[in-house]
Amino acid sequence: VQIHQDGKFHWVASLRNEKNHVYLLDSLYDRNVEIRPFVAIQLCQIYGNGNSRLSVYRSNVQRQSSDTLNCGVFAIANIVEFCINGYKELENCTRTWNFDENNMRNHLVKCLEDGKFTSFPKIEMKSIFMDYDRELLIYVL
Repeated sequence: VQIHQDGKFHWVASLRNEKNHVYLLDSLYDRNVEIRPFVAIQLCQIYGNGNSRLSVYRSNVQRQSSDTLNCGVFAIANIVEFCINGYKELENCTRTWNFDENNMRNHLVKCLEDGKFTSFPKIEMKSIFMDYDRELLIYVL
């Protein structure tokens, strides 16, 4: 797992699962926007095993509210969710919960004070959010 700064004041997370799939977890994700070059280089350096080409799945994780600066908190929350619970929703593209965005910062502070990360607070959704990952090939020259 890794947290990345994109060179434009935005934070995202990435991970490689047991099936060797690399996922980019971006709380500002927009299907029409390509991965920023600064992040693409980092992904290839970390996960590319010396190759200049890497397949990355842009996963549909929860989006942060447009009026917040919570991208770093979301990056940490997504990684904690993967490390603690496996984030099975990444592979089946369904999610029955959202992080409780109003309580995420306080939870992060408590985890740092306690010296131990726990799952971030969640709100159950009445309907299942379902979307599909978008696989991208990254080339670094």
